[in-house]
Amino acid sequence: MDVSKLLLCVILCHCVDFCTALLRICHAIQAWNFLLRMYYGDY
Repeated sequence: MDVSKLLLCVILCHCVDFCTALLRICHAIQAWNFLLRMYYGDY
């Protein structure tokens, strides 16, 4: 195993984790907005 390949894998894994976290946050915000809209009605 090449050191550069290993480094690339580590970076990719971190990027995937970061992207997954961002997606989760986006989904949470969308769900929250949806709930607020359901609760208060359309503004």
